[in-house]
Amino acid sequence: MLVDRIALVSLMFYQNWKLSLVAIIMIPLASIAAKSLGKRMGKVSTQAQERSGFLNKHLVEIFKNHKLIKIFQKENYENIRADKYLDEAFDVSEQRGLEIAILESFKDYVYVFRNKTIKQDNRNFGNLSLINQMFQRCYLDDKDTDTFFSNLINFL
Repeated sequence: MLVDRIALVSLMFYQNWKLSLVAIIMIPLASIAAKSLGKRMGKVSTQAQERSGFLNKHLVEIFKNHKLIKIFQKENYENIRADKYLDEAFDVSEQRGLEIAILESFKDYVYVFRNKTIKQDNRNFGNLSLINQMFQRCYLDDKDTDTFFSNLINFL
């Protein structure tokens, strides 16, 4: 192992000593910079995953227990709670494209649960918007759900 490295370095110097000197100096500096950047990226991605998991957990609870929420007449409480979580997520978010699309979709679902209508001024996020509208129309028992489903199948 050590012999291989010595042979490689001596071959580098034999081929081009100037380039070898630059490589020997720059490679450790680049590895130190990459290590510190990797640590920072790890922290940021962990925070983003925790926020996403928290929102996902909350919305899954709402979707699974929507009948219980209706039975105990806690719709207003859950709407306020969902608005609070989504607003906090928007405040902390660094405004990345995928996060914005997901958070806007969640806000649309909360709007549908609260108002029993589909929000008309949606942003367009491509296939995600079509899928969201189809699910929202299913929730509302809309007669145009089949048309939206056909459009989604044809679009994909």
